[in-house]
Amino acid sequence: MKTKLRLIFLRQELFTKGSFVLLAITLLAGGAIIFSDVYADTHMGAQAIVAAYTTLADIYLIYFGVVSFGKEFQYRTINMIRSSRLSGSEVIIRKVLDGVVLSVALATFLLGELALYKYVFHHPEVDFRHFAKFLYANFIIYGVFIYALANLVIFFVKNILGSFLSVYFGLPLLTFLTAYFHDFDNVFGKAMKYVPFEYVRGKFDHGLVYTSHEFWVLLVWTVGLVALLPLVYKKKGFV
Repeated sequence: MKTKLRLIFLRQELFTKGSFVLLAITLLAGGAIIFSDVYADTHMGAQAIVAAYTTLADIYLIYFGVVSFGKEFQYRTINMIRSSRLSGSEVIIRKVLDGVVLSVALATFLLGELALYKYVFHHPEVDFRHFAKFLYANFIIYGVFIYALANLVIFFVKNILGSFLSVYFGLPLLTFLTAYFHDFDNVFGKAMKYVPFEYVRGKFDHGLVYTSHEFWVLLVWTVGLVALLPLVYKKKGFV
């Protein structure tokens, strides 16, 4: 039993074929902008590198969030986890830490591409410190938020593909609905200021800085979703 739990909880979920393929595609997105600027004189700049990279990183984070528990449902190891001595909170924390590690790694790779663009291909106009200041915060807060949201969906759908599509296409719908209700001149409309769906994905995918208000709203939602996961796990974490 101890060996099986070791495989479940201590395995390196990041070091899988699917993970490496998605990472390579994400790096190529930023690399394509660098190549275009250097050899085709397109002059798209560092912001375009960030936007291209984060758009693909978004897909990577959603996929990882879905697969993290999705594989446990697929291979029915979720039942072994349930029968272990670990509480729901411990299980969620272990999974969330994987998401944090992935987010930090993705931000580091992006900064690596920006450093390459600035110092190797001689683009001194790139404000490397500016990007370094907010990219880690953006990746960690968005990564954990999207992880928690993806896992909330997987607990109900219990299917990797269905959950991925639900999150990927559901976020734009939530963005539209939040923006629509935000225009209402009443209490409900004003309450939309405290719902992050209107900007959470758009700003991340375009490599933009969250305002102080947006960051704190997103942080509260992220903490709330993570706190909700053990309760949902207790009710829905089995096959």
